[in-house]
Amino acid sequence: MFESVSSGTHTITVRHTNGCVQTVTVNVTHYDSLSATTQKSDISCYNNTDGVITLTVTGGTGSYTYTVANSTSTSYHEVRPGEIVYSGLGKGQYTINIKDDVIGCEIQRTVEIVEPPVLKAVVHKVVSETCYHSNNGGMEFEITGGRAPYSYELKRPTR
Repeated sequence: MFESVSSGTHTITVRHTNGCVQTVTVNVTHYDSLSATTQKSDISCYNNTDGVITLTVTGGTGSYTYTVANSTSTSYHEVRPGEIVYSGLGKGQYTINIKDDVIGCEIQRTVEIVEPPVLKAVVHKVVSETCYHSNNGGMEFEITGGRAPYSYELKRPTR
């Protein structure tokens, strides 16, 4: 047996003491290193489960198995070979194990899905109209939590 053989085409020659010769050509395949990149979308609102992780795998043989540690119910869909999307994720840390099904190499990637704080609106000051229908009242308020940017809408009362 030959060990530590590089990739490429090799010729093995076997000689018997009586002069017989046998030659065999063997190709040792080269595989690129297994590699993975991740992209994520954090949760949009407090207590939602709409986080997303996109995983793109390259190298190896192209036949992969994916498992998620720390989760029993996480499923994915394959966008194209080597690219998968986990969706419907809650907050937390997800460790994805990637295994090449043919050569057995394994790597893992860990992604943190973040949940924003509860969105709150607090009114600090209300100024009343000076006269009926003068429309010169006002209010001051503060928004905290959630995910900026915020938009505001004031619905006028019916009179």
